[in-house]
Amino acid sequence: MKHVINLKEKKFLYLIILFFVSIFASLGFLYFERKILNLSSTYHPDSTHYMTYFRTYSYLSLDFSFFHNFKNFINVNNIFHGTLYYSISNLFHELQELLYSNLNFNFNPYRSLIILNIFVFCLTNLLVLNFFIKKNKNHDLKILIGILIFCFLPYKLHLSVNVLKESLVFFFLILYLFYSNIYVLIISFLFGSSLRGMYSLYYLN
Repeated sequence: MKHVINLKEKKFLYLIILFFVSIFASLGFLYFERKILNLSSTYHPDSTHYMTYFRTYSYLSLDFSFFHNFKNFINVNNIFHGTLYYSISNLFHELQELLYSNLNFNFNPYRSLIILNIFVFCLTNLLVLNFFIKKNKNHDLKILIGILIFCFLPYKLHLSVNVLKESLVFFFLILYLFYSNIYVLIISFLFGSSLRGMYSLYYLN
């Protein structure tokens, strides 16, 4: 027997609930990895690389003007090198130096990157659920449960609580798949390719 529910009447409430559940799930998984499994914040080699060589591969800086940064971002060589995450790490480290020197405020780049990934993870879950609600008048409970399982896969939670770029890559791919138009395609392609050079191959899948 098919169990049907209607989520459209209180869509925004359900989206808000999912957002906060996603935050608590990420924080819970972060605690599980760090305190129970005793996985250090730098056990992943890619995480260590992003936090060590951010200046080497970065092309964005707070020292540059907006137009200089924009020019660097849309540079073809930078787009297809997939080094945007190094630039994001560099911006956070520069912000740390700026806040400490001017306000004596201890800003932590590592924690900020984790917060960014958790936020992007939560936002991606909202995109998935919103698409499901929008495209279906009546919502099959089994499909909804499947979507929630997909949103909270352990591997996705793992990616969201480490300094890795996959949560951002997944966000821009979901954005294109579920909300496709020419503008979204451009945004998805530019940011996705800047994060991973062969990102456009995902479109073929």
